[in-house]
Amino acid sequence: QDYGYIKHGEQKNIILTGIGEAVIEGNSDDLLLFHNMRTVEIDNISFINHGLNCIGMSFCHNVKIMNITIKNDGLKEEQVGVFIRRGCHQLIIDNINGSKGKHLIALRSQQERLEYLVFEQNEEISGAVLSNLHFTESKDKCVYLYAKGRIYDISKEKNVIAYVDEVFTQEDRRNNIKNILIEKIEGQA
Repeated sequence: QDYGYIKHGEQKNIILTGIGEAVIEGNSDDLLLFHNMRTVEIDNISFINHGLNCIGMSFCHNVKIMNITIKNDGLKEEQVGVFIRRGCHQLIIDNINGSKGKHLIALRSQQERLEYLVFEQNEEISGAVLSNLHFTESKDKCVYLYAKGRIYDISKEKNVIAYVDEVFTQEDRRNNIKNILIEKIEGQA
């Protein structure tokens, strides 16, 4: 189904900072969903028992997600802590602690069924640094990379799975994941 393009409406300078022991608890599919935003900071917050995705992002630029704890109940098969969808650039994801999920961090450049496109925006995921990731009881891998196009320039680290769908058209070649640095992962799959 075609959901069309959003030609305007980019939001800027979104800051969500926890003071003391800030906790957000919920059970929606995307507990926090950010779309078409520039300069987003999420810092010092604990998330408990989210639905499918704790933090979801698409078409976001200049993003910092730091000092986050994600505690899942483990009841839903596909729980992901931080889900970066296509069109996201210049990301810093640092000091993330998680438990009982499918993936702590997922980067997926393929279009999602309900995802809105942003007019004249690059659809790749690029320029990300993922560091100090700590996880326990992951059902799969700490970091999951999926592209219907190309994945390249990824640093090698244990507990990372990268998947490229080899069947793509010329039009799909823009759906890339590139220039990703992943370091300091601790935990068990």
